[in-house]
Amino acid sequence: MENNVKKGAIRYFIILMVQKIIGIGIYFVSAGTIYDIRGNTNVLLYFIISIIAGIIMLVKYQNTLNERGKKQDNTKSWDKILLPVYVLLAYFVIYLIAGFGIRFNWNKLPLECFYAGIILYVFSSIFIVMPIMVNKHFEETSRIQENRKQTVVQNGVYRIIRHPGYLGIIL
Repeated sequence: MENNVKKGAIRYFIILMVQKIIGIGIYFVSAGTIYDIRGNTNVLLYFIISIIAGIIMLVKYQNTLNERGKKQDNTKSWDKILLPVYVLLAYFVIYLIAGFGIRFNWNKLPLECFYAGIILYVFSSIFIVMPIMVNKHFEETSRIQENRKQTVVQNGVYRIIRHPGYLGIIL
């Protein structure tokens, strides 16, 4: 059983990394260059945070990663539609548009906004990863997990905010 959990966690981690690599590839292809400091900084930060979070999850929270990678029967029907749309937008379309911004020389925000964006991105990552560490039921879709004795989490970041993952996505 434990070996299956480990394999499931590793499989899910690999899927996430492949999604991120494809998104980065889309960015560079649509940008038509690899010589953009802001873009390279964003891509590097994105990849480093993803690897660090993934390794932490693989080492300490394999059960959660394993469960996140499974297709669940009692997922809400609206969530079965929303999740693929979110993945498409968050992992692919955003990088396509950002790359086109470089290629077609769309206006860049002031440097202060770039630095503020980096800070918000780091906080966003924290609010996405921390709940996964505290809440073993933190899955990609909404469902009541009666089979896993789901309860309301009240420790960690959940003491401050009820839906920290959503806050991370909004940031």
